Amino acid sequence: HREVVEMTFAVQSALLPRYGFEANPRGVQEMRDEMPIYAGWDTWNWPGNFELFDEVVWKIRRDIHIILDMGQQVPRMPIARAMRPSRFSIDDKDAWLRHLADEGFVVLAGVVEEQQVAHAYHLLWSFIEGTDKAGT
Repeated sequence: HREVVEMTFAVQSALLPRYGFEANPRGVQEMRDEMPIYAGWDTWNWPGNFELFDEVVWKIRRDIHIILDMGQQVPRMPIARAMRPSRFSIDDKDAWLRHLADEGFVVLAGVVEEQQVAHAYHLLWSFIEGTDKAGT
């Protein structure tokens, strides 16, 4: 999927400036905001009015949305309760195993040193920043 998205953005970044849009994700969004006037406002269902809308433009727009996973509402899980997870000592095996069985997760305290946690955060952010091809 990542390769398809990168390929799609590569094509769009070459074409967008020809039509007055910036060659970046913001330009893609601006272009997408202006397309419905030609393709119909419903991204997923063809409006069926051939006199007002261009079916080919609508289909291309829909396909781009599908490829980029854009335009669909991401469902949000309701928060049932705010919680502060209990932290367990690694030595209190019975308690943390019971919590793991009941809640599906467990937080173990004192398993790694602060320096190891800092290194893990550094690795995580390096990975995240390395995947940002736009440089933003």
